[in-house]
Amino acid sequence: MDYRQDYVKIIVKITSRLLSRLLRYIFLFKILKSYENGDELFIHNFYIFYFYLFTIYMFADNPQSFINGYLSGMRNAIITVSLGVAIYGFSRSFKKKSSRSLMKKLSILVYFFSFFILVNSNLILRKYLNSLTHQEKSKMPKYVNLNSWKNYEYLGWGFSFITFIVIYMGLIGYIRKIF
Repeated sequence: MDYRQDYVKIIVKITSRLLSRLLRYIFLFKILKSYENGDELFIHNFYIFYFYLFTIYMFADNPQSFINGYLSGMRNAIITVSLGVAIYGFSRSFKKKSSRSLMKKLSILVYFFSFFILVNSNLILRKYLNSLTHQEKSKMPKYVNLNSWKNYEYLGWGFSFITFIVIYMGLIGYIRKIF
C-alpha cells in the first residue's frame, strides 16, 4: 500500500512541475506578444510574471537557498550603509558648501535605500517563517534550525534600528532648519 502512495506523490510532483513550466511559458509568450504589439499591458504582464515566479520560488523545497538569499540581503544592506558613510566622509573634502551639502543628501538617500533593503528582507523572512506549516517544519533537514533563523530576524531588526538612527543623525540638521 505504501508504494502506491509513493507513486502517486511522484506523479503529482511531476505533473505540478510540468504545469508550472507550461504556465511560465504561456506567461512569457504573452509578455513577448504584448511587447511586440507595443501594448501598454507589457509592464503589467511582466510584473504578473515576476510575481508568479517570486511566489513559486519563495516556497521552494530548499530552505538553505532561502536563508542564503536573506543573508545576501543583509550583506547588501551592510555594504550600502558603508557606502553611505564613505560618501558622508567624502563630502568633507569639498570646499564648496553646495557640493558638501549635495554629497550629504546623497549619503542620506543611500541610508534610506539600505534601510528599505533591511526592512524588506526582514519582512520576507518573517512571512516565510510564519507560513511554514507543522508538516513542512517536520520535513526540513535536521541541520535547519528555525529558532536560529528567528535570531537572524531579531538581528536584522536591530540593524534596521541602528540604520534608522544613522538616518536620523543625518537628517537632524535639516529637521532643525525646518522647525
